[in-house]
Amino acid sequence: MLPFPFAVQHEFGCDLLPVTAPKKGAAVPEPPASHRLPFLGGMDGFVRFADVRAGWCDEGFAFSVRFDGKAAAKPFEPNVGEPDEADGVTLWLDARPSGRSRRAGRYCRQFWFCPVSNAKGDRVHVEELPIDQRTESVQAVDPLPKAKIKRTKTATVLTAFVPAGSFAGFHPGEIDRLGVFYLVRFRDDVQTPSLSEEVPVDRDPSLWLRATLAGGSRE
Repeated sequence: MLPFPFAVQHEFGCDLLPVTAPKKGAAVPEPPASHRLPFLGGMDGFVRFADVRAGWCDEGFAFSVRFDGKAAAKPFEPNVGEPDEADGVTLWLDARPSGRSRRAGRYCRQFWFCPVSNAKGDRVHVEELPIDQRTESVQAVDPLPKAKIKRTKTATVLTAFVPAGSFAGFHPGEIDRLGVFYLVRFRDDVQTPSLSEEVPVDRDPSLWLRATLAGGSRE
């Protein structure tokens, strides 16, 4: 039997951010709790261990992952690891989701955010990863997303912001939806919004969730 999320294309409302894009050098704000993304993995027995949120504004798309508990207080590895092994977050975006194409086109991108710790503190390595079996070649994202790590007494939060215009078709103020998917790898656990990492979510945008950009006005 196929996992439940295969049976339906899932669409959710992605709200307008209460603040605009971060200024140069400023911390990337965490979207509020009302911007929490849906988790459908529980229908197939998967466990949610991270609080994942997202929101948009005309200047771009914000994304955050919050880890709570004792494990979150430990330092990350001092060096950048491999995406399929190291702690980190992979984010897929499709600026023109049709829900039909099984292969990534020019509007699809894959980003990897890898937190590392050293004597100076925490930082986030940001990288654009290629998507296998693309239908066409694309130019590199420019600029890359901004990302920061913030620690509190009870949680560690990774925040990221993808600027509008950084890749083809990505202008949140001019479109009404995005294809979105993520994979969080943390302390040997894995979380996605719906499907196991054994399913080809890394190259099949028809499996991604669709975010309706709600709460704003477009000319």
